Amino acid sequence: MKDYYIYIHFRKDTLQPFYVGKGKGRRVFSKQGRSEYWKRIVNKYGYFPQIMENNLTEEKAFEREKFYIEVLGRENLCNLTDGGDGTSGFKHSEEWKKNHSFMMSGNKNPNHKNPWKHTIISKNKLSEKVKGKNNPNAKKVINIETGIIYGCVKEVADLFNIYYLTLINNLSGKSKNKTPFRYYEETPN
Repeated sequence: MKDYYIYIHFRKDTLQPFYVGKGKGRRVFSKQGRSEYWKRIVNKYGYFPQIMENNLTEEKAFEREKFYIEVLGRENLCNLTDGGDGTSGFKHSEEWKKNHSFMMSGNKNPNHKNPWKHTIISKNKLSEKVKGKNNPNAKKVINIETGIIYGCVKEVADLFNIYYLTLINNLSGKSKNKTPFRYYEETPN
């Protein structure tokens, strides 16, 4: 059954991705079963969820979760694993907890002044690999006024200086679409 999806949680203050997950149903919105690290970020900065891909089998969802975590860089996320395996029963060692606590405590660690220092690189990787034409799941977009068909949402967002997530929400019907862009549905011959 294709009832799984991949989602990303973004910080409200910086719009930076901080968590990648696989889910079904309302998991994308749930605060249950989250790590303390995830909860601290959400409590301090707030978050908004975004479903990146849907209609996936569980096997495909595990594969795509690993892909997104790799592209964004686990060092930039609060994910506890590389993805694709779930974390049921997972427990960190006391040594890991001590080191992680120190790392997350702020300016005590000179190497941890900016936990998002790799974000620009990660955003570029995400743009190229996840949202771009290289993604086999990329959907074509058509301008209904001109009839021009574009290879993917990223291409339209870049060409017309539209914020990518806003365009995704417009095209998917999550927000009112005032643009001339729609997902292009190819008809079989």
